[in-house]
Amino acid sequence: FVGVLIVIQPGCSLIPAFGAAVALAGALVTASVTLVIRILGRTETSFVTIFWFSVYTLPALTICAFIYGGGHDAQTWGYLLGIGIFGAFGQLGITQSLRYAPVSTIVPMDYSALIWATTFGIAIFGQYPGLSIWLGAPIIIGSGLFIAWREHVRASKLMVAKAEPSA
Repeated sequence: FVGVLIVIQPGCSLIPAFGAAVALAGALVTASVTLVIRILGRTETSFVTIFWFSVYTLPALTICAFIYGGGHDAQTWGYLLGIGIFGAFGQLGITQSLRYAPVSTIVPMDYSALIWATTFGIAIFGQYPGLSIWLGAPIIIGSGLFIAWREHVRASKLMVAKAEPSA
């Protein structure tokens, strides 16, 4: 959380406080969805999980499309179709991974999104990260990796305790 505060610098002119609040709410929802997908993965296939996730998010997305959407040319529709296809495969991959590995193992892989976003931001938009990102991102990534390591150690101790014969 400290790393996120360093990156977004709430209240500064670079990122408005409302935008930071929306981003933090989005992170909370994303974490909640990740846990629900993990639980559903115990009994449901990845395709079923993705189907119902899509059904439940469709009303909110439809409302947003009517409010903020507009007419698009053929090229934009092509981009949107590509985003949808790649997004579906990405969601399938994430859902499938959460079925076979603990959340503490999968979530640190999500931090690679910071690297990809930075790389694409530089390559496509010529936008270089500011100092706050260079300071906050390592804290975010480091804390995530620490949590993953700690959960791995905890799980290993639990496995050892279960394997030992009872007295």
